[in-house]
Amino acid sequence: MNNYSKLIRSNVISLNEALIQNYKSLGLDEINMTLLLLLNFQKIHQDDLLSTSNLALKMTLDENEISKRILDLLQKGYIELNIDETKETFSLDPLIDKIGDVLAKTEEKETIDVNIVSEIIAYCEQVYQRTLSVEDLNIINMWAEKGYSIEEIKSAVLDSLKAKKMNLRYADAIIVNRKNNASREKAEIDPELQAVLSRINVKRNF
Repeated sequence: MNNYSKLIRSNVISLNEALIQNYKSLGLDEINMTLLLLLNFQKIHQDDLLSTSNLALKMTLDENEISKRILDLLQKGYIELNIDETKETFSLDPLIDKIGDVLAKTEEKETIDVNIVSEIIAYCEQVYQRTLSVEDLNIINMWAEKGYSIEEIKSAVLDSLKAKKMNLRYADAIIVNRKNNASREKAEIDPELQAVLSRINVKRNF
């Protein structure tokens, strides 16, 4: 259990809000998300009995479809079912742990992005020997969002310096051009496949 899971269990972070914002990252569709929201609504009101008939009253799905959905959520580890002689109760602890993991990974990625941006800014200011403009900073943020590597960026900035173009717009054009060339190379026919096609053409000529 990570810190995010603890914060959700203590209601510091809203489970409903975290679920709505991250259900796609959790591998859920809108229907299963709605089911989980309804189950959490029951939990909030101290009702942990699992009843497909009660859920059907709140949804456009029939009981059969709801049962299939609940089974899917159980098998994929979003909810737990506790069965005794008199009743079936459910727990959303697995869902909370999954959401906690997603939030932790998101925080880690954001931290990495900040570190990358800071390193790029320092490198560019060192290479260009000047403070970067607002436009420059926007370009760097765009690079980070697009997932360009630090090596790609540093290479483009260095090449712009060699070309005596002391701005990041030129460096951006270099990166875009290299990406486009790489895409075209990948689109070319594989040499082995080309050889097979050549043999086929030779046979046809006979």
